[in-house]
Amino acid sequence: MPEEIPDWVPTLSEAIAHTIEFPATASVGWVYEPPNDEGVHTIMLYPEPVEIQEAGPNDGELVAPQVNSIDILAAQKKLDEVTAVLVGFQLAGQTAISFEGTYQGHAVIVHLFLNSLHEGSEDELE
Repeated sequence: MPEEIPDWVPTLSEAIAHTIEFPATASVGWVYEPPNDEGVHTIMLYPEPVEIQEAGPNDGELVAPQVNSIDILAAQKKLDEVTAVLVGFQLAGQTAISFEGTYQGHAVIVHLFLNSLHEGSEDELE
C-alpha cells in the first residue's frame, strides 16, 4: 500500500512553484518520495507538458514549456531553514536547482527541474 502524502507537501510544493515564471501559460507538477533511511523527504518539481491548441498539423501535440525565470531567493525562503542550495545536472542531464533544509520540522530536499520529467525530444514530447 502506497504511503500517504503528508499535508505539508502540497503546500510547500505550490509555494515554491509560485516562484517560477513561464513566458506562456504553464503549470508545475510535483512528485513526492517518502523519507529515506536518514529521514529526508524528497520533492521533485517540474514543468508539466503543455498541449498545443491551434488549428493545424500541430494541434494536440504535447510540448515542454520553457522556464522564463526562477526567484531562487524567494524559493529558498519557503523553507524554514536552508542548509544548501545547489545548481547542477541530475537525471539524464536534467538541469536542476536543489534546496536542502527543513520545513515544519521535516528534513527535506526539493529538486526544481527546469525541464519536464516526461520522456520526449527537446521540444516535442511523444
